[in-house]
Amino acid sequence: MKKIISIASIILAFSLSAETKYQITPYAGYNFTDSDAELKDYPLVGVSFDTFLNERYGLRLGFENGLKAKYKGYPSSTGMENTDIYRYYVNAIVNANDTFQTYFAFDPYLFGGIGYEDVDKNCLGEKSQGFTNVGVGIRFPINEELSIVSEAKAIQKWKNKDVDVVGNIGVGYRFGECAPTPAAAPLPPPKVEPKPEPKTEKIVIYNQFPAVTPVVQPTVKPAVTNECVYANTIPKSKDICDNRNYIQVAAKLKCLPNEEYDNKKFLNKIKRYGYHYIIYNTTNRAGKKVSKVLIGPYRCLSDAKRHLCDIKRKIAKDAFVYRK
Repeated sequence: MKKIISIASIILAFSLSAETKYQITPYAGYNFTDSDAELKDYPLVGVSFDTFLNERYGLRLGFENGLKAKYKGYPSSTGMENTDIYRYYVNAIVNANDTFQTYFAFDPYLFGGIGYEDVDKNCLGEKSQGFTNVGVGIRFPINEELSIVSEAKAIQKWKNKDVDVVGNIGVGYRFGECAPTPAAAPLPPPKVEPKPEPKTEKIVIYNQFPAVTPVVQPTVKPAVTNECVYANTIPKSKDICDNRNYIQVAAKLKCLPNEEYDNKKFLNKIKRYGYHYIIYNTTNRAGKKVSKVLIGPYRCLSDAKRHLCDIKRKIAKDAFVYRK
């Protein structure tokens, strides 16, 4: 038990120091005990904390509580007919690759790790012990923060070799921002080499002004403005909050309604990351009809700027803020 807590503490400290995203998920479920176990099936509740090191891999710390699990062989008059069960676990998470996520609007993943089960009342061979667990889960995004999470896992106990199966469902909340790319350093001014003066004969001419040598001014290119950093520097007095702020991720020179938009893979990718989009039909400066894919709306311009970094990295690298 002490070893598992130590490992969990190290993982938690590492994850909180990294530039990453997190998810906390309260859930409820049901534990189906092994046929040889002395306990009957019982309900449980729990909570898990996930930290995502990148888009593919993550780590999880979790706790769950079995509620009043009943023993098969004890009558209620003994006072030992049921017990609480507490589980603590550490798991690794592997998300599906981007190819799968492009085609479907949900996010499957695998997980596995070790833990410790604490039985409040040890009777009939049911003892506190370590365990190994493996399972599969699916996230159904509601928006960019919330998702419905459903999981199933098998638990192999180390001492009595029982195998329990657990199914649960919960609501996941993601938080944390992507790390902004540092602004590019300004380019040094170009070095101007002086031109050699031509050799001429010395001639004295009266009533003439001396020649003026032009001075070449060095050209300094402006530093590249980083949109992720700029989003945090918009003063409140200049922020625009009118619910007309969007992020454009695609455009096409033909107006199509939502259900007929031909790039279904691209639209499913937007849904999978939890963003809401609209198809906005308008005309460009040349008077031609154009269909734009816009993510939003965002209440304020600063809100759109803050999400632009994440959308560029995950969905469309050429995305930009657009106001209707």
